[in-house]
Amino acid sequence: MSTIFPAIPLFCANLPNRTDRKVSITYEFEEKKEFSLHILPAVHHEIGAIETMANVFLPIVRLAAQQELPYFIFCEDDPCIYFCL
Repeated sequence: MSTIFPAIPLFCANLPNRTDRKVSITYEFEEKKEFSLHILPAVHHEIGAIETMANVFLPIVRLAAQQELPYFIFCEDDPCIYFCL
């Protein structure tokens, strides 16, 4: 990626036991240099929204603030991404 347009930080929550999803998301973004993929471990909770928000999303927001990131993308490990050419 150029210095004019740096790679967009993309944070992805992944349950450690879902290696299939980790492989899939890594494969999906390995050729897309416009993104900087960071896979972070999620902790299982019976209410999925709590799992994602408390264990992954809030720490990412804190990290982004510390690093003064102007923007980032957050997703779970099962996104459907469609790119238009």
